[in-house]
Amino acid sequence: MKVLIPLFIGVLIGLALKGQRRFIAICGAATMWITYLLLFLLGSETASGGALSEASSIGILSLLLALGGISGSILVLFLARRFLINQRDER
Repeated sequence: MKVLIPLFIGVLIGLALKGQRRFIAICGAATMWITYLLLFLLGSETASGGALSEASSIGILSLLLALGGISGSILVLFLARRFLINQRDER
């Protein structure tokens, strides 16, 4: 719920400022620089916290998590195509 309220407010503000191209361009640039700042702070926090010594185990877990997500997506796509598209073709 903590995420949905700001998201909904952002959608309302976006709808209200839909035609303001200059404002949208400024927000796009600000978003890019804020993202860079957050990545920099995340990297400095990781390095100062000693988490780099556990990087190999974190890397393996991250790889397994990514492969699991990709495999699950492919499986759902395959099943959806098989059952949904075949049912539509039979009609």
